[in-house]
Amino acid sequence: MDNQAQQLTNAVPNNLGQDLAQLRQQGIARIQQFAPSTWTDHNRFDPGITLLEALVYVLSDLSYKLDYPVAQLLTQAQAGGSTKFYEPEQVLFSHCVTESDYRRLILDLQDVKNVHVNIRQLADSNTIAVDFNVLLYVEDDGKKAAVTEQINQAFARGRCVNHVLGDIVFYEISKINVGMTLALRDVDALVPLLIEIYTLIGREISPDVTKYTAQQLVNKGLRVGDIYQGPRLERGFVLDEELNKSAYSVRLFSSNILSTLHEHKHIEQVQAFHFLNGEGAQNNYNAQDGYEFWQVQFGSDDNAQIVNIAQLGFEEAEFFKALNLYIDGQPYQLSDTEQAQIRDGLTILNRPYLPPQSSYLTALPATPHIALSEYHSLQHEMPDVFALTEQVLNGRIDSEKKAQLLQFKGYLQLFDQVLADQHKQLDILPDILSLPQPSLFEVLGKIQDSMLASESLNSEQVQLFWQKALALPHSQLSQALTGLSGIEHLLDTASHAYWQQGMQQTLESDFSIAQLTRLNQSLDHLLARFSERPLDSNLLKYKDVFSFYVASLEDEQDPCPKEPLLERLVLLRQYVDKCRLLTELSELGQNRCRGYDYLASNIQHSQCSSMSKGMMRRLGFSHPAHMPLATHNRESFYLVEGSLLKSSALDTQQNAQLGRSLFFVLPNWTTRFATSEFRQLTEAKLRELAPLHMPVYCMWLDREAMSTFERLYYGWLNYFSQTQKVRFTQPSSSSKAIQQQLSKILGDFFTAPAAAPSSLTWLTLSVWARVRKTWSPVRQEIENELTKQLGEDVAVEVEGESLNEIYSNVDGIIKTVNTDGTAPLSPEVNVNTVLKAAAGEFYLDSENDDAQASWQITTLILARQAKHADSWGEIKALIVDALIKSQKNEPRRRDLVIEGQSVHEIYQSVDEILATFDGGEESPLKEGTSAYSIMRNSAQYYFPDFIESLWPISQIIMTHQGETDGDWGDVKATIVEQLKQYAGGQYDFVVSGNTFNEVYESVLNTIFVNISEDTSLEERGSFPDGFSVDDICYLTAQHYIDEICRPSISDHVDRSKRLTIGYTPLPYLRPLYPLSISTINPSSSEQPKFIVAHSKPNRI
Repeated sequence: MDNQAQQLTNAVPNNLGQDLAQLRQQGIARIQQFAPSTWTDHNRFDPGITLLEALVYVLSDLSYKLDYPVAQLLTQAQAGGSTKFYEPEQVLFSHCVTESDYRRLILDLQDVKNVHVNIRQLADSNTIAVDFNVLLYVEDDGKKAAVTEQINQAFARGRCVNHVLGDIVFYEISKINVGMTLALRDVDALVPLLIEIYTLIGREISPDVTKYTAQQLVNKGLRVGDIYQGPRLERGFVLDEELNKSAYSVRLFSSNILSTLHEHKHIEQVQAFHFLNGEGAQNNYNAQDGYEFWQVQFGSDDNAQIVNIAQLGFEEAEFFKALNLYIDGQPYQLSDTEQAQIRDGLTILNRPYLPPQSSYLTALPATPHIALSEYHSLQHEMPDVFALTEQVLNGRIDSEKKAQLLQFKGYLQLFDQVLADQHKQLDILPDILSLPQPSLFEVLGKIQDSMLASESLNSEQVQLFWQKALALPHSQLSQALTGLSGIEHLLDTASHAYWQQGMQQTLESDFSIAQLTRLNQSLDHLLARFSERPLDSNLLKYKDVFSFYVASLEDEQDPCPKEPLLERLVLLRQYVDKCRLLTELSELGQNRCRGYDYLASNIQHSQCSSMSKGMMRRLGFSHPAHMPLATHNRESFYLVEGSLLKSSALDTQQNAQLGRSLFFVLPNWTTRFATSEFRQLTEAKLRELAPLHMPVYCMWLDREAMSTFERLYYGWLNYFSQTQKVRFTQPSSSSKAIQQQLSKILGDFFTAPAAAPSSLTWLTLSVWARVRKTWSPVRQEIENELTKQLGEDVAVEVEGESLNEIYSNVDGIIKTVNTDGTAPLSPEVNVNTVLKAAAGEFYLDSENDDAQASWQITTLILARQAKHADSWGEIKALIVDALIKSQKNEPRRRDLVIEGQSVHEIYQSVDEILATFDGGEESPLKEGTSAYSIMRNSAQYYFPDFIESLWPISQIIMTHQGETDGDWGDVKATIVEQLKQYAGGQYDFVVSGNTFNEVYESVLNTIFVNISEDTSLEERGSFPDGFSVDDICYLTAQHYIDEICRPSISDHVDRSKRLTIGYTPLPYLRPLYPLSISTINPSSSEQPKFIVAHSKPNRI
């Protein structure tokens, strides 16, 4: 027996924490550093050195515990705890990107033997289409229909963004037979041998795509990261080399088959071999003499429409006709029974692959839990002479010796508590490195989502917030010291808090900055493993939003009232964002650039793809995938894939622009989106996360435009989904026509110029011309604006005697200078920005003031601001401030209250207040102060916001309908009916024009200007405050969306399963119909058309 094997090694441990000598030396070095002159005896007999050695021993024990295998360190005491790690199949797969990915996706279907993919760019656009040529195990019309539907579904679920499904074609089978003269040897069973030989030939003619389990590939030496690639597969993994072996070819060479036969151990010699040409060989590719001995061709190199593929024709009657066998030199003729048995055995070539129960790697084996957090005090390691374990200290301390001993134990307790807490960390290690459980953070996340959506918090929400905040997990744990005498004299052990949590609240208090910071750091570590780096909270504007809610959340339950609550709210939101991203990373990571599933049953939710959700999660949006947006202040967006909008009604240039583009449609009114900094961050992040080769366009819409877009987009989603579902079965021409119309409108919207002028621009310029009784000043101001942009050297002359004519003329001038290179303008300069600048010069310049004309603009601005803010409170506060500033002397009157809920009522209230300022001979008010000036100055404050250009979605819808009619007659008739509804009486309105701009100007004049001097106010009608031509356009567009989306009776649409999306913040707008007739979501019941939002966004 080898005695050396029984000896303990003297080798120095690799882990410094387990090297007692090194730890002791470090301790002595510290003693010499801190007590160089007062502690000079460092011999092991010194009591202090004895204590140091006990401490070193306990530290080494902790180090040995930390050196356990990771699997044991991460095992929890109770089964069913939090998930430790993602399995490979949860995070390593991806959506389809390459041809190989799409091949693997379709090869995973049970009845598909082989498939070849062609990714092409459509001739009239940049759209990427994916074509499939499919070979089935069994050629059957029923199978073809079923597989076509399966391919349609699989492609919709796994496609890359902006990829569209092209053609699905099934191969025509060319039966290939061979003639052979074989000399066999060592034949024990002839029929199984010939089945084996013909199977090899059959698989050489039509190769199977071999599929593997993950374990088989690991055994072959592949790394896990190389195995789990491409789309998620359920029926086995396919290697690239297998895909290459089964590539499509139009010819087969005899050398390939002969090399397989020569390697067979029972074939002594292949004496003859040739391909059999069927009847009519003179008309096929193989008519040339001698071809049958070296190749057979079954497809065309020149005609891509011919998609034939070869298979062994063992079912053919002449299959054995040219087979000659020699066994040990003697000829042998197969009997009919043997031929039938061989044919039956060869049916294996047409049988689908039977996968194992699971193709993935098995789960990691369970590891027994070891209680490593148990701590035994270092006081038990001290010699008995120290008397630290004497039980007499549990009684009264009635002597000086006991007091001194208790003092020493109090000194040692500091070391004990730190070491005990460090041991306790071993209990929390599995949780720190595990995925967070939704029950811990999701309730808090939803409450903070409400804050980001500017929704008020009620008392129940506040109570729930603190209940969940105090239940957040700790990243540092403490435990009580047990088994020590006299501890009750040192600690408050009367309460149960210490025995349950130790010094927890001292170490890391509930909902403290320290706790939240460490929780965030632990998640940063986990996210870094997936190459995720969260954005800085300062960029995300959380502090600005949550500052509105600090007062509401202050509560006596707060365990850390001295710490800033706002800072903790921001840290909490960061923690929630990271938890959500981490728990959803399985879906978001492997679907990073996946398009939405347009065949899903619930279109309202499925239209938000994993790509969109991932972008929103990384930006901390409050309500990813929430639809509709126009009725709330919630943060989300729509991602529209330009390739799906391809329409024959769009021109080639539009289809080309849409082809690979991504369009993000976002609300511009939510709390964070209203700030330019956050918008810039959002746009930059969206471009960063989108595929590099796809142009990204961001469109920020106001509520009205968003409402119109939502109803249009939902209608398109519905009809696009329906046409794709029945594309290969029973295509509906009526649904296809409606889908093409909606694609045309959306395509026009996304490829239209940046924006259209607002009604305030048109109204201001029209009023200006009315005041001067000529359009000359308008043209002059526009010429001045153009000169500023073009330079003094470029002569510009604007023509036109109406706003529509001037608009067209200015647009032509800008296009001319940009085309001929005279003085090209920046992309930001267009006809709308020029007209906007001219309108601003008029209304904001007091020299251009005309009381009657400006009052119409003032009325519109104030009424619209009240509508957007959902209250008159902000306007009244602004007017009160103006009244205070209009007073000359101190003290100024500040007890001013404005009454009224309309522009007219507020004007009367201001006029009455001004009448109360009676100063005798000298007025206490500044010169020129009047109710009109106060109201006009207040409106000018909001003027820059409302002069901004608008996205022309209503214009595009009306133009589409007008061009469809040909003479705009139906559009003008619809507008007249709406004018009558809101005019407050029966009036004979006339709307003229044959273009949108002409109709727009006509309606503008009807509502506000009415330049004809012989028209009385009674004949013009009395429209509500703030009512404008934009409202008419909004209603008209909504009307025609319903007209376009009206389902055909022939399509048998189920009216009980439809949802409409619509919104108006204007209380006086009445729906055109009691219920909408747009078919949107088949899983929701029909709802009223207009819904009014109940919350308003906060202002940062």
